[in-house]
Amino acid sequence: MNYLRYIILIIAIFFPHAVVAQSLRDIIKEKGRDYALNNFAEVAKIISDSEKVTLAQILVNDLKGPDSIKVLLPLVNKENIGAISFLAQKYNVGINGISLNKNQAQNLAFKLEEIYTSSRSDRDSAIGPLCNIFRNKNGALFDPAKEMRYCKVFYESGKADANYASSMLNPDSIFFNPVNGLRLYKKCIDQNNILCKWNYGWQGRISTHIAKENTATDLFNFASSEGDRRNNTAINNLGVFYEEGFGTVRNIQKAIELYETGMNAGVQYSFYNLLRITFFTPGAWKDGVSNADEASFFLGMYDYFSEENDRADSVPFKQWLFEKNRLPSDSEEFKNYLFEKASRGDPSAACMIAEELISDGNYERAFELIKIGKRSADRNIKEWCSRGERVIQARQALKK
Repeated sequence: MNYLRYIILIIAIFFPHAVVAQSLRDIIKEKGRDYALNNFAEVAKIISDSEKVTLAQILVNDLKGPDSIKVLLPLVNKENIGAISFLAQKYNVGINGISLNKNQAQNLAFKLEEIYTSSRSDRDSAIGPLCNIFRNKNGALFDPAKEMRYCKVFYESGKADANYASSMLNPDSIFFNPVNGLRLYKKCIDQNNILCKWNYGWQGRISTHIAKENTATDLFNFASSEGDRRNNTAINNLGVFYEEGFGTVRNIQKAIELYETGMNAGVQYSFYNLLRITFFTPGAWKDGVSNADEASFFLGMYDYFSEENDRADSVPFKQWLFEKNRLPSDSEEFKNYLFEKASRGDPSAACMIAEELISDGNYERAFELIKIGKRSADRNIKEWCSRGERVIQARQALKK
């Protein structure tokens, strides 16, 4: 994985001024990434506080999440908002090798709340993290009342128009208001907000409100808008358009290329998408996973980059490897395996094969499998299948 490119990218995103993060960059340039990571404690002593948050993120993306705690704890004691926010959000969901810990998350979130109500000049920097912590349904601190309190202020600040608009188009969101959501999308698209365009294109795949005003090609054009290409989640999402041939010519190799970019940046959905290609289209990912051991390792990486309570979608892959100890031999074998498990009422198998059927345009059969998945007692599985149902409804509502 090309981590050096990612390191430079992270520095450019969060610390755009030339005087910031120079020493960390110089250490990496002069002595190498491995030196910086293997000697992180010594490196942390000679870099600025803002650079330490960057170093923690680099450790996370090099599968050394627990070491990031050692870098950031001294900053937490100094009430550094970046460090507190970073660890609070990790502890809240259990991700990147940092175990879910409600007490730690609660203590850190309380620090952020104290900062936000203080007279500190940087107090507003706490509002975005507080919104993320309390709105996450997989988080130990999920709290709709606090979500409303903090996210409303954050969204109305104008710093996250794309997120606010997508929340207003999500029927499960407390901010659900399609009319205002479309109005806000139009406003930020008219302002040539690239992130807003990417988000609008992606949300059009699952929102009938957007779909009925656009063709599939329109949505692809929004999702592929040129501009600042620093959003790796948007790059991953564009890969889905190419993989499905949604609004463009199907190009699985282009999709893989985009997924690899997302994977190298630690985007959890990119790991999932590459796993799907490995199991459903054997041989397509030529430089990728080639045997059961590599697949198990890759699944471990997916788990590392995924929230602890949101890993239901990897279960069928793990079940296959446990039972077969090999990869599928052709494109039909894993599909048949899922069909058989779904016929016996397995909800995760039903949701996964429904996704593939939707991509193939077989909505009727996908609906039958979605019904099985929605009967699950697991909230994440039910939401997984419900999302598939919304995708079907959006595709059927697309402007011709």
